[in-house]
Amino acid sequence: MTIDAKDEDDKVEVTLKDVNIDASSRSEAAVSVTGKGDTTIELDGDNELKSGAGHAGLEHNKTDTSGELTIQDKDNNGSLEAAGGFKGAGIGSAGSNDAQVKITGGNITATTSDDWGAGIGSGSYGTGTVEITGGEINATGGYLGAGIGGGCNGSGNVTISGGTITAAGSDGAAGIGGGYYNGATVTITGDAVIKNASSTKYGAGIGGGNGSDGNVTISGNAKIENATGGYGAAGIGGGAFSSPDKIGNGNVVIKDNAKIDNVQGGAYGAGIGGGIYGLSNVTIEGNTKVNATGGAGGAAIGGGAGAENNSDNNGNQITIKSNENGSPTINAVGG
Repeated sequence: MTIDAKDEDDKVEVTLKDVNIDASSRSEAAVSVTGKGDTTIELDGDNELKSGAGHAGLEHNKTDTSGELTIQDKDNNGSLEAAGGFKGAGIGSAGSNDAQVKITGGNITATTSDDWGAGIGSGSYGTGTVEITGGEINATGGYLGAGIGGGCNGSGNVTISGGTITAAGSDGAAGIGGGYYNGATVTITGDAVIKNASSTKYGAGIGGGNGSDGNVTISGNAKIENATGGYGAAGIGGGAFSSPDKIGNGNVVIKDNAKIDNVQGGAYGAGIGGGIYGLSNVTIEGNTKVNATGGAGGAAIGGGAGAENNSDNNGNQITIKSNENGSPTINAVGG
């Protein structure tokens, strides 16, 4: 099925109500959103979308002229399960296309039934631009894909300001952030709750994929209940080392009233900061609470194991300070 908001000023509103579309055997998209105008999809009842190879479950490929896709559930009575095929995200783009997705509500489960796509975000090589302001979200990336953000070799540009989120990245990709071999910019703010963000290996729980930097800001009243890095990666920050020119550094800001209940670096990665050999630039300020544990050889807050051998002369930059909102409370345990 194609939803086409053809012209730039078009505003198309579509309700999915108890829809079940399985296009997996036809190498087609179950639902494709196209056009220069904006499309809003309302969720009612239980909806399932499954696409074939080369397509996202709910597909929206971002171009310079494409409109915006928004998924909502104003009546709080809708759910969506979306599965992409090979190189396709569960919700987002297919192949090497960029993705744009905004979610304001709904009970949403997004995954890819094959490899290389993010759960929500881009397929392979594209940038996954994702904004979440509400809903209960469970996203799982395919092999080399982030839970939310970039697919294989795809970067993540993710903003979460509300909702309850669980995100799991597969090998080499972050739970929330970059796909395999790519970094991410992640902003978590407002009243967002991250129940769990994790990577099977090499990717940060929140931040960069394998061999890539993670630029993460956590602010407002946001709460991170669990963030766990894969082997060699930080819980929040950089991905694992993959070659001398691909090192995952972590640039992390935690401020306002943000709460980090439990962040755990993978083996050799920092809890918050760099992956193995990676450096950190971390600022924690205000009425924040942080519990961080480094993986074996990694700092709780700072560099991953072997960071002293990093050729970057700036070293690890760590700032912890109070402001008008209060002072941080930090529990930090090195690996």
